[in-house]
Amino acid sequence: MMKNRALVGVIFAFVLCTFAYAEGGSESLRIPVTREDLTAQELSQLEALEREDAALEAQEAVSAAASSKPLALVWRGPGVCQPACGISAAQVARRAGFRTLSVYPGFDDESKFAEARLWVQPGGKSVNAAAAIGPKLLERLRQFIAAGGGYVGYCAGMFMSTELIGTSGKVGLGVVAGRTELHFKDDPPSQMIPMRLPSGAFMEMYYAGGPDLTISPAELEAVGGEVTAFYSDGKIAGFNSNYGKGRVAVIGTHPEAGWFWKLFRGVIDPIGEAYFAMEMMNWAVRR
Repeated sequence: MMKNRALVGVIFAFVLCTFAYAEGGSESLRIPVTREDLTAQELSQLEALEREDAALEAQEAVSAAASSKPLALVWRGPGVCQPACGISAAQVARRAGFRTLSVYPGFDDESKFAEARLWVQPGGKSVNAAAAIGPKLLERLRQFIAAGGGYVGYCAGMFMSTELIGTSGKVGLGVVAGRTELHFKDDPPSQMIPMRLPSGAFMEMYYAGGPDLTISPAELEAVGGEVTAFYSDGKIAGFNSNYGKGRVAVIGTHPEAGWFWKLFRGVIDPIGEAYFAMEMMNWAVRR
């Protein structure tokens, strides 16, 4: 069974890479952030995914069965990397049993904040995302978490969670103690990297320019924090903590990344690590 899945992954990789890289150049080294960064073929495929994703959200909005599921707000505005960071985050949230609502700049629907259990911050460019969210919505998000809401951040979402966003000097959410900085300073192309879990077991996870966290023992104790994953050099990759009455789960890698997104980066991973992303969500809302 494993061999068959791997073979399918190789076939998909060959087809997609032939299609996406036909214009020449080292496309696997690109990290598209805006729609303008995409080729015409990539944009067409992204739009097809977005139509499918929007149809699912619309179906959830009128479905009686879905109404009993907790609501997750997923940031889909500027700063989210393309082609599928936001889509992958929403898909994993649905697999974890949430309804999803895509959030964009200017979001101010208090009824949805009151209904929501979780905010999901996908990967991308953290400074751009924070600027697009803006001071007013950032403060509302802090209040949401402090009052008992959950926050899950992948990669850029981890960068954004601390008081300052990495080494940029820009103000972040401030819901995670300590400081973040880019883990691999040479910022290598997207790749699968080994991660060590607290149990001592190892797993591979998709990395695309994410942070590590430095936190003192006193800070760790004060927020009831726990490390959920380490990079191979021992630095903190994943972290869970409390903020007010709420919970925050962040990681510098991309356990939510689907096969489609990874193949755009030339990475073959037919198994995936979505279960880890779903565990983060469930922990953040105490499920």
